[in-house]
Amino acid sequence: MIGTAATPAGTSLGGWSTAGALRTGRAQHTATRLLDGRVLVTGGRDRGDQALASTELFDPKTGRWQAGAALDAARVDQTATLLLNGRVLVAGGFDRLDARERSLATAEIFDPGRNRWTPAAPMAVTRARHTATLLADGRVLVVGGYSAPTPGKLGGFAPPAEVYAPLANRWSDTTTIGTWVRPGHSATTLPSRRVLVLGGEGALGGDP
Repeated sequence: MIGTAATPAGTSLGGWSTAGALRTGRAQHTATRLLDGRVLVTGGRDRGDQALASTELFDPKTGRWQAGAALDAARVDQTATLLLNGRVLVAGGFDRLDARERSLATAEIFDPGRNRWTPAAPMAVTRARHTATLLADGRVLVVGGYSAPTPGKLGGFAPPAEVYAPLANRWSDTTTIGTWVRPGHSATTLPSRRVLVLGGEGALGGDP
């Protein structure tokens, strides 16, 4: 559905109209507005709860969807962040949704001009249901989330945060967060350029 963002004073508060349907029904995906106005949708799960590697591009000028290049890895509950150069960083997520699910540390970058994905440096730890926030200097702050079991490691809350530097293609730890951040939180950039992190699950699957 497409809503009207703003309306003149004295008129009704916009409305909704039907947009073209996705080529593939999906949930727990990402949707990122590109610099040219199109919307990139990545991954998620289908109606059979299978993780998707497919992507789609919505053109608001035509109201149509077209297939985008597939991700290198199927992902659910990943993040997608528009970088200052117009490319999109997709990071983490689950590789599936069942008892054998694993969270991912891998990351990929989408080039809209070439409709192509290239590998990015992996995060230091695996994460899903985390947040990723573009900072004013172009870096990306990734916070919290869930780290599903991997060989030799138990699952649980992911370590607090790390920062991705696109120019260097490198992740680094940050100590700016004093406590671990739980899955399902929110992260919002403030006018001061600080990032406000709120809420999250009090226990895995529990209430805030």
